[in-house]
Amino acid sequence: MSITALQRRFSSVLRPAASAYGMAMRLRALRYGSRLLPRPYRAACPVVSVGNISWGGTGKTPVVDYLLGKTAESGLRTVVLTRGYKAAPPELPFPVHRDDDPASVGDEPLLLARRHPNVLVLVDPKRSRAAAWAEKNAKPQLFLLDDGMQHLAVERDLNLVLLTPGDLLDGWNKVIPAGKWREDKSALSRADAFCMKVDAAILPGIIPVAEKRLAAYDRPLFFFDLLPTGLTRLIPYGRGLPETAPDLGGSPYTLVCGTGNPDHVRKTASSLLGREPADSIIVQDHHHYAEADVTSARQKGYPVVCTAKDAVKLAPFLPIFNDTPVWILDVRAVFSHCLFTRLSFDAWWAENLQRLLSLRFT
Repeated sequence: MSITALQRRFSSVLRPAASAYGMAMRLRALRYGSRLLPRPYRAACPVVSVGNISWGGTGKTPVVDYLLGKTAESGLRTVVLTRGYKAAPPELPFPVHRDDDPASVGDEPLLLARRHPNVLVLVDPKRSRAAAWAEKNAKPQLFLLDDGMQHLAVERDLNLVLLTPGDLLDGWNKVIPAGKWREDKSALSRADAFCMKVDAAILPGIIPVAEKRLAAYDRPLFFFDLLPTGLTRLIPYGRGLPETAPDLGGSPYTLVCGTGNPDHVRKTASSLLGREPADSIIVQDHHHYAEADVTSARQKGYPVVCTAKDAVKLAPFLPIFNDTPVWILDVRAVFSHCLFTRLSFDAWWAENLQRLLSLRFT
């Protein structure tokens, strides 16, 4: 039985614990605003936080990836501060190198470092320490605080809070352990903007719900989706240019997925490839792959399709895949509609980034 099913079955039992947890998180936030806890670290350059109110599958890493593309266009020296979930680097803070072991630095930090070779990605659960290190050694012009919604030890200038349709529907204000929310709805007042990953097919039904739930916060809401752009052949990192393809020509395939929202990955792959996967290997988010996983994936002889995050962990097993091709499902974040603002996300981002840079460097 899934965690969600268990939460629904035992909701009446879990509700008091969820209320207590929500209260504890509210008190924690208040203490950071008082003198009861050390003052949050104030960086010398602007800090933009990208985080979630709930755990799992909000599209946080693709949004960070998108923003890094925007900062590269602006020529800004950007540093990503990340906890590195399940990472075990030899020292802290640890600058991620493109040939690092994902088991050491984490799958998402390694993915970002490889996609943006001119960006410094720093792994350290204590992100104030990483920020101080970066200011001494890298002279950043902008920090992106990855998964920063609840990381209050670093002061931020802009708070992007990611939501899912489920957060506004059955999951609204259901705090751990009764639901997926890390804090209760009072925490949403810290947001400067909301971003929601939503399929175009259900967007018309979500808009009125979003208007009802979020209008009181008086913050813009930007909708986006992760759209497939094609396939890239997985090869050992740094071994030349990989082969690309628009699809698999109707061939059956095995989907390998270890993300927070495997249903969305399945739907995206099916949309691009014109058919459901013939076989699937679905594992937990941030799963460390082993030889047994590879054996299962290639058992039926179909080409393997995986996400970019899974690819950085599957690459060391390419010799075991032998002649079974492994393809990366390429996606990109595409922003579409918005609420509570007349600006597109790109225009809003450019306006606020310029404002922050002007305030902090004048």
